[in-house]
Amino acid sequence: MYSYCQVGHQIYISVKYLILGFALVFGRCSLAQILIHAHNDYANTNPIFDALQNDCFALEVDVILYNNELVISHDDKNLSTKKSFSTYYLKPLINELKEYDKAIVLLIDIKEYSEKLLEVLHHELLPYDRYLMRRKRSDKKSLQVVLSGDIPRKNIVEQEQYCYFFVDGRISDLDYAYSEQYMPWISMDIKEISHWDGCRRPKASDIERLLVVIDKVQQNGKKIRFWNTKDSILMWNTLMALNVDILNTDRPRSLRRYVSEYGL
Repeated sequence: MYSYCQVGHQIYISVKYLILGFALVFGRCSLAQILIHAHNDYANTNPIFDALQNDCFALEVDVILYNNELVISHDDKNLSTKKSFSTYYLKPLINELKEYDKAIVLLIDIKEYSEKLLEVLHHELLPYDRYLMRRKRSDKKSLQVVLSGDIPRKNIVEQEQYCYFFVDGRISDLDYAYSEQYMPWISMDIKEISHWDGCRRPKASDIERLLVVIDKVQQNGKKIRFWNTKDSILMWNTLMALNVDILNTDRPRSLRRYVSEYGL
C-alpha cells in the first residue's frame, strides 16, 4: 500500500498532474532519468534482490568496524551479534551483479569513521577489483562504491591509494569543485531547509528553498539526493517535478510500482 498520509487518493492524483504539468511547462522535470536509491537496503526483508529487481540505481548499507572487521550496523550496540559486511552483503551483491546488465552504486554509510576502517574496507574490496569502478578512470565496471556519513571528505578524496572510494558530498563540498570522478553526487537532509512533511502540499517558500539547492548542485555538474524524505506519493511527485536526480526511499518496490504505473 502507498502512504497517502490519510488524505484522499484523488487529491494526490490531482496534485500529481498539477505539479508535473507545471514542471514540464517550465522545463524542470526530466522523467526519463528518475533514479531510485534503496535507503538502508540491508534492513529490508529481502536485501539486494528486491532492490535490483526493482531497478534501483543505488543500494545503501551501514557499517562499523568491530574487531578489525566491518559489520553491518546502524549503531554500536551488540556489535558481536552483527553480520559481516563482506560475507553477508558485499559478496552476495557481487554475485548478483555477475548476471546483472547495469552498473550499480553501493553507498556505504560509515557510522564511526577511522583511518583503520578505510584500510579494512579497501582490503575487503580488493578481491573484487574486476567489478569495481576506479576514480579517474572511465572503465565500465559493475559497481561504484560511494562513501557517506560523518567522514573527512576532503581527506578521503586526497588519498590516492583508495582508488575505489568515491564520496557522497555535502553542499559545502561544492566549494572544492571536485569532479564526478571523486564526488558524483551531493546529499542533504531535507529537514535542513524545509519543515514540509510530505503529507500536505508544500508551501511556495519550501519549493523556493528546495530549488535553490537543486539548481546550485546541478549547475555544478552533480546529482542531488535528499534524505529524511517521507515515502508518500506527494513527496515523490514533488521531488520528481523539481527534477531531483535521485529519489531516496525505504520502499523501493512501492516507488518503482508507482513510477511504472504512471509511465514515469
